[in-house]
Amino acid sequence: MLSQERISEIAPCLACPSCKVKLIHHEDTFECPECNGSYPIRKGKLYFCQPASESDELDSIKGQFKKRFGHLYYYVLKPLIAPGFPFNFRNYVLKQVDAKKGLVIDLGSGNQKISEDVISMDFMDYDEIDIIADMRKLPFVPGSVDAFTSNGVLEHVADIDIVAEEVARATKEGGQGIHLIPFMYPFHASPHDYQRYTAVGAQRLFGPWRVEDQFASAGPFTLFNVAFLELLSILLSFGNEKLKGLVYLAFCPLVFPLKFLDFPFVRRESILTMAPNIVTHLRKPAARQD
Repeated sequence: MLSQERISEIAPCLACPSCKVKLIHHEDTFECPECNGSYPIRKGKLYFCQPASESDELDSIKGQFKKRFGHLYYYVLKPLIAPGFPFNFRNYVLKQVDAKKGLVIDLGSGNQKISEDVISMDFMDYDEIDIIADMRKLPFVPGSVDAFTSNGVLEHVADIDIVAEEVARATKEGGQGIHLIPFMYPFHASPHDYQRYTAVGAQRLFGPWRVEDQFASAGPFTLFNVAFLELLSILLSFGNEKLKGLVYLAFCPLVFPLKFLDFPFVRRESILTMAPNIVTHLRKPAARQD
């Protein structure tokens, strides 16, 4: 949650998600002078939309783990038991951005924080969320955000073109985007799953942004794990979606050691053609002066 001091610091950057007008900050609300929209502040959280809930069985099970175990889920259980290589996205982000000196927004962050200086945003009301908002209607003034990050989020966005436009609108000239997006990865709802991107597709997602870095964050053994678990859970669940999620999670501990064999493949450009996940680091160019 955000302190009153932190809320006051970011207040000049906040805009009405509907009409994009800068908001007026009151003690327990933000109000739009244009459309009279009112956005409450509750226990250090800013609410720009109604929180959503999990809708798919596997995602619901994961959601319960996230809420029950919090940091333990993200920093111990998931890196150890999950089938994918535990690439340290957090460390990569903190090496690229200075969140103490700028506004950094982590989109779809779930029940975790990259750091206390990075603003966590999601449309689900987890304990660690700072801003509850719809990515299609980002509550930020144009050119006010120094960096946006996302980790396994953009594949779940239905209106990805709208979200990309919103991110570009809200990012400063010279600002950054750091996004981990699945490529060769099975369908997984959270609560829905819509698209995959090749390395070139991820580069073009936000328009003519400059590519600072791009690499695979996992390799062929992660690819084997996720494909094998998906097939196994389909065969042993007999069409029962709840059972499928339970079978998937039950067999994760049996195959997870293989993912650590991905170590020599991570951060290699040559593996991008078959990478389960790709990190794309972009920078917004300055506006052309005619």
